[in-house]
Amino acid sequence: MNPTELTLTIKRAANRLGFDLCRIVPMAEARHADFFDSWIAHGRAGEMTYLERNADKRRHPQLLITGDLPPLRSLIVLAVNYHQFDLPPAVRNDPSRGIIASYAWGNDYHEIIRPLLYELDELIRGYTHRTALGKCLVDTGPVLERDWAQQAGIGFTGKNCCTIHPEEGSWLLLATLMVPEELIYDPPPQPLSELLIPAETVMAGLPGAQNYGSWLIQNQDPQQSPPMATCGRCTRCLTGCPTNAFVGPYHLDPQRCIAYWTIEASAPIPRALRSQFGNRIFGCDI
Repeated sequence: MNPTELTLTIKRAANRLGFDLCRIVPMAEARHADFFDSWIAHGRAGEMTYLERNADKRRHPQLLITGDLPPLRSLIVLAVNYHQFDLPPAVRNDPSRGIIASYAWGNDYHEIIRPLLYELDELIRGYTHRTALGKCLVDTGPVLERDWAQQAGIGFTGKNCCTIHPEEGSWLLLATLMVPEELIYDPPPQPLSELLIPAETVMAGLPGAQNYGSWLIQNQDPQQSPPMATCGRCTRCLTGCPTNAFVGPYHLDPQRCIAYWTIEASAPIPRALRSQFGNRIFGCDI
């Protein structure tokens, strides 16, 4: 099977397995590794000390495979839209109810998605007769998934630090499958405008109401016009955060984040923040 046929087969299989989006990029250096390193250096990880490890692998995912195994050449980026329905305001704002972020309404998504990645890798190995396993990760390994999601055209990184697809929104769970096969790669989003901002400038805090980039994302169907991908001058995520967790666009401070304190941290929630959590007990969908 030639690379074109294999690539089409992989994408059809991903769709059949339940992935809403599947795009492929060549292995390379993560574009925003400098910002991530600076974010870590400023102590933003808090109790998430696992984020401080394997900085070289986050920057160069090829390093996830060592020894005599074949080198990784292709990075398959997949996304699942987890949105089910919107809670009625009467339920969402009821102080007698504890609100859980919608991504956690069902079974653990790691345990759902990981076997699907194994199945997809098994399909690829069946065609190429590869014996070594691909690298399957569901946001638990040292990979900057959002970097690759934007590079692959899954969406763009919004001011809220989430991957946003112009039509699917930001309700996306990301996963990656890295394989040694050379495949046909998807073009990155076409920049209509893009500001290249140094990491330290983002760390210091950018003005919210400014357009930091606009892109066109190629559809899977070439007959359709590519959708525009941009936050524009919108600041709804920045102003909507009840704990003011954003230093500025693209810079979240977990020490002020509802999701961090209700999911990641083991320390008591700071008293100054407690009254701003409302009825949210696990994560945040604001």
